[in-house]
Amino acid sequence: MPQAIVAAATYISAEIGAFVVAAGGSIATAGTVADIAFAAIEVTSYAALALGINAAFAPKPPALGAISTPYKSGIPPRQSGFGKTRISGPYMLFEAAEGGSFDVVALHDGEVDGDGVTANPERYFMNDDEVTRNPANGALYSTSNDQLFGGGPPGHKVFVETRLGLNPQVALSLPMALDVAVPGMWTALHRGDGVACLALTCAQSKAKDQQANFPNGVPQPSVVMRLQKVFDPRLGEDQADTSTYAWSANPVLALLKYLTNAPGGMGLDYARRIAPTIDDWKAAANDCDLEMALLAGGTEPRYACGGVYSHETAPSEVINQLLQSFDGWLSQRGDGALIVRPGRYIPPTVTFTDDHVTAYSVQHFLTDEEAVNQLVPSYTDPASKYNVIDAGAWTDAADYAARGVLRSQTLPLVWVQSPSQARRLAKRRMSRLTAPLRGTLTTNLYGFIGLGERYLRLKISENAALADLVVEVANVNMDLANLAVTFDWVEADPDIDAWNRFSDENPATEITARGDLPPLTAPTIDTLTGVYDNSGTGLAGARVSIDVDAPIISDVQWLVRWKLTSAADWQEAAYTDIADGASVTLLTGFVAAGAAVDVEVAYQTAGRTSPWSVTVNITLTPPAPGFGANVLFNEAGQAMINQALQVMTA
Repeated sequence: MPQAIVAAATYISAEIGAFVVAAGGSIATAGTVADIAFAAIEVTSYAALALGINAAFAPKPPALGAISTPYKSGIPPRQSGFGKTRISGPYMLFEAAEGGSFDVVALHDGEVDGDGVTANPERYFMNDDEVTRNPANGALYSTSNDQLFGGGPPGHKVFVETRLGLNPQVALSLPMALDVAVPGMWTALHRGDGVACLALTCAQSKAKDQQANFPNGVPQPSVVMRLQKVFDPRLGEDQADTSTYAWSANPVLALLKYLTNAPGGMGLDYARRIAPTIDDWKAAANDCDLEMALLAGGTEPRYACGGVYSHETAPSEVINQLLQSFDGWLSQRGDGALIVRPGRYIPPTVTFTDDHVTAYSVQHFLTDEEAVNQLVPSYTDPASKYNVIDAGAWTDAADYAARGVLRSQTLPLVWVQSPSQARRLAKRRMSRLTAPLRGTLTTNLYGFIGLGERYLRLKISENAALADLVVEVANVNMDLANLAVTFDWVEADPDIDAWNRFSDENPATEITARGDLPPLTAPTIDTLTGVYDNSGTGLAGARVSIDVDAPIISDVQWLVRWKLTSAADWQEAAYTDIADGASVTLLTGFVAAGAAVDVEVAYQTAGRTSPWSVTVNITLTPPAPGFGANVLFNEAGQAMINQALQVMTA
């Protein structure tokens, strides 16, 4: 080899890092000395191990998404995230004292969004119950269950406050009450600078109310938050300028930050890796923000993301999640800069002809064992408390009909939060899985101009199938010793972006999410009647007989509470073994004859309690002496009362 070419090959081996990796994130090489030199130089930046991952062809990612349950760990790994999602994390404090509990949970390493206008967190959960937070005092309550966490004031039992991860930031105040019992446990010095966190305090309920107030046991908090702000080069290209950062769910911007300066990210040099190709990054971000019409009305961005990653997660896995959310394609050009392409067909600008091609192979079909003609995408659904649900199967009906065999595969998209987006991504993946043609193409040195291109045009005259064909690049192998480049490719579909929301989205028949049970409705009191006891020589006592409209539900337990109108405290009784029916009759305990009495009723079924009925008042007028045969209360009624009041609580 002439010395000039050797020098050129050495330079190329050091600087041309363009590659697309299909499986496992490793570089496919021919094992030459030049290849080894390339690997030795590029691995120092970790780029050679992770940056070439192409979501279109990579293996399925691990489940990195919403984290909804706090956990205990001696030295937990840090975690950060992008977009908006449900998040919890490791306990920083887990103590009980003074008849209550005090918890602090670390949510996010690094500052999260706080624009001073929109609340962040946006939603609150205790276990799997979504609750509302009173901004005045931090109390949590349920709008559908007025007994949860003690109900409304003054019965609140659970309080929450949060911090956004400022540096420095003010310490959480709720756990400072612990200092009375355990001095120094949590003070104003426990600021948690740079960590978004949550404090939770719970007060003990009375024994009789414990199950109703805390039906799921120990409260486990999680919140829905807008996570870290991202650098947006469309606001300015200086990454050091704080005015260029804003919260966004745009996956291209999230990928840019993860590669450069995100907490737990890769820390690549922005000036070398991103700045030279910044126009490509801007164009890709704009493609993601393109509004798509929805079947249900309105629009949404073409691609968005939301998820949480541990700082111990391999960078390749996080990058893969981000790329999957926008069908992204990431490669490296000759000067080491990174090129990103969104999930959008771009007409090719590079053509390989007979003059450039030294070898090729073509595969016209896939065996049944290799084929996939049905994808079942799943996504994280904000409407289902950020649980993962199916978006409905996407089937290539033509391939299924021709093959006569259904080959189904799951497509987990846990950083995607829209069924429409999940189905658009499934369509793109299916197009590659069922492409009519696929193969390899080896070129001479001219092939280096194709590095960093997602789509190429082939014009090989000796093969009719390749006479004029647009292909999508799946992987690139470089043999620098022989100055050759080999591309793995599949036939591209120029119409892949066509989308009919009426026939393609179709969430009404495809989505199979199970919603929450509707809340129980409050019962209605029909009539109240005074009931008097004449079992002795005179008036022994009075009760209130209650006729109630009953729900047509089996296995109902009725609750009654009553009090003198002038009193503050209620007395309660539970009635079991009441026959199912459209109405029931209940009795209070003894009250003073002649008094004004307030009465309410509720019912329990399947572990849930209805709201209390509207308060109804009755004044019990004492009967005249010797009322004898006119009594409503008699010896036969006494047995019913004794049975109904078998479970009486003060």
